[in-house]
Amino acid sequence: MEHKLIKMEQETSILGNADSREWDIVTCDPKYVRGFERKGWKAEGPADEWGAKRFKLPLRAIGIRNSKKRPRSGIANTLALRKAARIDQRASGKG
Repeated sequence: MEHKLIKMEQETSILGNADSREWDIVTCDPKYVRGFERKGWKAEGPADEWGAKRFKLPLRAIGIRNSKKRPRSGIANTLALRKAARIDQRASGKG
């Protein structure tokens, strides 16, 4: 019998270290799984018994920002979106 996780149990762990060139992400959240797969990142192996999937993403694919930082201007936002698109292309091997 399959156990359906409640929202509080749908955890996402992002692991990395100073020596690694990629993030190791383990998630049970279907929203993140769909998002990663839509961007072309494949899970490493099948999901475990709880539905958790493991992904390896390049370091530049995830940015950490200060939540109190003021919003980007229109030009800065456009440049950030272009940069993210280039990273996605490189990660999927198309660029």
